[in-house]
Amino acid sequence: MEKDNRTLRRQLVEARRQVQSQTERISELQQQMSAQSKAEAEETAALERMVQQVETNLEVATKRAVTAEETIAKQKKEIKSLQARVSLLSQENSCLRAGDSPLTGVREKAKSASEQLSTAAKNADQSIRQLLTGVETLKLVSDLLADIDKITEVKEEPPPPDSQGATS
Repeated sequence: MEKDNRTLRRQLVEARRQVQSQTERISELQQQMSAQSKAEAEETAALERMVQQVETNLEVATKRAVTAEETIAKQKKEIKSLQARVSLLSQENSCLRAGDSPLTGVREKAKSASEQLSTAAKNADQSIRQLLTGVETLKLVSDLLADIDKITEVKEEPPPPDSQGATS
């Protein structure tokens, strides 16, 4: 009986050591799991902030593109109108030069107006070219932002090993 008691005590001590070891392992795994969960939460928050920023940038770029396209349309109409006006004034100017009439002041005014309209048309044309360049840049940025999924890779971690099989 005394031998049985010693055997049982040894088994009890061994069982307590195993329980202590398993308890420490469980605590360690829980800490690892907690740290991993925290890291994943931080990563997710960072990705959400990045996506929000990309969406905001895309909205701003879209608004700029729409505004630029509207401005281009207005300036194209203005150019056509100015070109028609320049043509008309050039014809009037030619007629006045050929007619040798006493309308010298009118000729000078027509010539001045023609030059001013020509300058305005050139300036509008240059502005439209700049706006078109800006629109192309905005389209490029939009395409890059649309492909953000291809650029960013989210690495998935494998699940932790099953800890229930370790308790025997």
